[in-house]
Amino acid sequence: QIITGRTNPNGCPISSTFYVSHRGTNYRYVQSLYRRRQEIAGHSITHERSGEWAKEIVGQREILRNFARIPSDRMPGFRAPFLESGGEEQWVVMARNGFKYDSTLVELNNHEPIFPYTFEYQKSTTCVIEPCPSQYSYPGIWEMPVTQWNSHIDNVTDYGMLDEYVPRDKADVLAYLRHNFNRHFLTNRAPFNMYLHWYWFRDYPFTFEALLEFIDELLDRPEVFFVSQIQAIEWMRRPQTLVEIGALDAWKCSGTLPGPAVCDVESQKECIYDDPVTGDPTVMVTCSECPPEYPWLGNTAGATQSL
Repeated sequence: QIITGRTNPNGCPISSTFYVSHRGTNYRYVQSLYRRRQEIAGHSITHERSGEWAKEIVGQREILRNFARIPSDRMPGFRAPFLESGGEEQWVVMARNGFKYDSTLVELNNHEPIFPYTFEYQKSTTCVIEPCPSQYSYPGIWEMPVTQWNSHIDNVTDYGMLDEYVPRDKADVLAYLRHNFNRHFLTNRAPFNMYLHWYWFRDYPFTFEALLEFIDELLDRPEVFFVSQIQAIEWMRRPQTLVEIGALDAWKCSGTLPGPAVCDVESQKECIYDDPVTGDPTVMVTCSECPPEYPWLGNTAGATQSL
């Protein structure tokens, strides 16, 4: 409902980024979002503090490739669970495996909003949740910082993500959204992040109506675009004015996306396994064939494991 029928000032559909972990995910839905030009990024396999960064980061990209049928090079980003980075180990894994950006680091909120920045020469950040990458530089990797949200009531209380706020009603939500947008728009115009989880809408249904109204309100402004994380980074790499924005390939919406078409509901596969954490039955929905085993750490294809 958020993306349907809404377009940016350049005529292209609005876009966003979905950070996807593995357990409980319907991969036909994920593939459908990708086919609608939404960005899919990794969020680990287990969504736990496993510490197995290579298996979690690269493995989830492999699972998304295998079961959402998205080419690996179309998934350039990663966010660590709970916004708790793996420090140097996480960044080494991303650098060795061709990731273009991370979006994990929560930034201090005692200054203007922060623009995305590169790790070409970065050896320290203003991130507030340790361990922060600080020892090495990582050419080619960008950070889409998690700019903290600010209370519109006292202008002091901060929230790591927008959905940490407990709203009273729709009017309160709109005031909260507008206040934080203006912190960006009326200062340095750094990209305005709107990171949230689905349960905000479940727990406070009026938040969804408020968000749709807010999005439509912003789309009336010719200088506001709703873009994915990688699109924002591509603009940072090659800034364009509003007059020139049509020349930025990353913001165009023409051409065919690589990868197969999504299947219909009748053709999807509902694969049933024992959950590796709880032991309870779990269902994995995909347009691919059901693998013999549940895809997991060290076995992203779900191949039969020999004893």
